[in-house]
Formats: sequence, C-alpha cells, structure tokens
Amino acid sequence: MKAWLTYDYGDIRLEDLQEPEVKEGYLKIKMEVCQPSVTDAIRFKGKGTSGADKIKKILKDKSPYQLFGHEFCGIVTEKGKGVKNFNEGDRVSSRANIFCESCKECSEGNYDDCVDKKRLGVDYPGCFAEYVVLPETALEPVPEGVTPDEAACLQPLSSCVACVETAQLGMGSTVVILGLGVMGLYCAQIAKVSGAGKVIGTDVKDENLALASKFGVDEVIDARKVDVSEVVKKHCSVKGAPVVFEAAGGDPEQGLAGSKTLKQAFDLVRRGGKVIQVAHPAPGKELPFELQYLRKKSVQYLGPRPATSLHFSHGAYLVATKRINISSMISHILQGIESVPEAMEITEAKNLHKATNPAQVVIWDNSKL
Repeated sequence: MKAWLTYDYGDIRLEDLQEPEVKEGYLKIKMEVCQPSVTDAIRFKGKGTSGADKIKKILKDKSPYQLFGHEFCGIVTEKGKGVKNFNEGDRVSSRANIFCESCKECSEGNYDDCVDKKRLGVDYPGCFAEYVVLPETALEPVPEGVTPDEAACLQPLSSCVACVETAQLGMGSTVVILGLGVMGLYCAQIAKVSGAGKVIGTDVKDENLALASKFGVDEVIDARKVDVSEVVKKHCSVKGAPVVFEAAGGDPEQGLAGSKTLKQAFDLVRRGGKVIQVAHPAPGKELPFELQYLRKKSVQYLGPRPATSLHFSHGAYLVATKRINISSMISHILQGIESVPEAMEITEAKNLHKATNPAQVVIWDNSKL
C-alpha cells in the first residue's frame, strides 16, 4: 500500500509499505477520506501548539514515521477475532483516542476514562495511508445519511458537542461565540439545537463572516468595524452574556487571535457566567488578566472534557438528520493520496486559501467501485 511517512518537520514522503495485518480485536480499514487537523498542519511545520513536544520526540526517536491523520472516514475490509460491533463493509470513523484496555477503567468498560489514552496519528500510525488497522474500541460507526466527506469531520464536531454540553445552556440563553471558524460554527449550530435562544458571533475574516448567518448565527459581528461589547449589551443588558465560547485564540503567527479574545470573553460574560475554552490557547503564554478578576466576577472558566462516544454519536445524528450543516464548510476536496502535502499547506494557511474546514483528501473513491 501507499502511505505518507514524516522524516522531519516539513518533510513528508509517499512510500510503498506492507499492508498492516489484522490481529485479535482489530479491524482493517480502507481509507475513503482523510483531512489534516489544523493542529496536524501546525505541528508538521514545527510550530508550537499542543503536543508539539511529543512530535519532536517521535521525529527524533522513530523517524521516518507514519505521523498525522486522525480525522477520517473509511470502510471495514477485514475484522479480527473477537470483534463484536463491526462487520466488513461498515463505514467507520474515530474520536482519535486509542484506549489502553489494561487499566482499571478499561477493564470495566469505561473506555472514556482510560488513564493511558494514546492518540491516532501520534502514538499509533496515522491515516494518511490506503489502509490502517485499528482496535475496535477506537472506532465509531458512521450512520446512514452522513457522507464520507462529512464523516471525516465528525471527530472535531464531537469535541464541539462536548463544549456545548459543558456550557449547560439554559433554555433560551443568549450565547456569544468569539471566532467563527469551523469550531466556532460547529458550536453555534449545536448551541441552537441545544436550547440557545440567540447566538451572537464575531470574527475578522470575510469568508467566515459570510458563512455565519446560514449556520445559525443570529447576530454576525465584524469585530474590525463594530464594538462587540455594545452589541452584547443591546441583547443581554449591561450584565453581559451568560455564556461565551472562546474559539478564536491561539498563536498570532498562525493567524489566530492570541490571548486578546480570551480577555474579551471575560469582559463580555456576565457575573456568574461561563467562559468555554474551545480553541487551544497558545502554549507558554501568560494569562491576559489577573486571576483575582475571575474570582471578583465569579466567572466559571471551563475546558470541556474529551469527547465521548455519546458526543460522537449525537454529532453524527445531528448531521444525518440535517439538523446541522457541516458540508457547506468543506471548500477544498483534493483527489488522490498524492495530494496530502497540498492539503497540509491549505490547512496550515486557511486564511490565504479562503478555507473554513481543513482541506480533504479522497484516498479511495469507494462509490465508484
């Protein structure tokens, strides 16, 4: 089979490898669609982000290695002994976590609480390959009504389901979403079907602002031109919003908002409200406020728990039943496994390519088989 091996930062090569063998409890999957996450693309260039230290160690100790690729859709072609929940021909995706299956939690079937989770595309070979072999516990079924392109987006979507659940929205709540990229737009739609009354969204990128209204954002604010706090006051009184999702932060060198949107989130939230950290903050950066400010304002600053199987299945259900729209965010679909480096380039610089979702690569077009 063909698979991409990473030799160093920015150095990825398409090579011929032996197809992986199926073992007990594992399934062999023929890749249909795979997309690099934004974090994948940033790590590939050697830039600082979450997990960068582990990538550095892998490149030092294991290079060349089948790095990256955890957002995918594929077809089961073979299953090992002991597999109970999947059959050949099933379409599958993953939450990207590989459970140890040996800790106390795993032995009791509580895989989401595994104390030694591994990561697909980091600890296990990634999916920029024609075939992969993964344990049954790492896989999730893709329901009827979800296309392969959509299925490749279900892992980040499940993280947004977890973010919205963390917010515990009150019926009819007004929420503010800072950053209308793919994660912000996912959160906007999930919030609307989860009881939010009004969604106010802000961004500074024309393509994101243009998409926002069709994805359930009631008040779309170009933060370059409008004072966001004045709009929030209009809808929420001077008290501020009960919930603010921070989905714009991160390293400014990567086109993200740095820490200024986090400070803005705490300014916009009402006393006793919640700030949900959706974006990955830039590593090593100081907080843009004094912790005493949080206590004085009684703000709950929350990071969501990792997405569970229930979060994944609920997100897939919302897509399958057309209650949320993710396909309209997919603007770059590349044909053939040879296109992976181009997908990395587009995803790492989405603003230059007018992309919202990461660029997708069609590895196998099973619809034509």
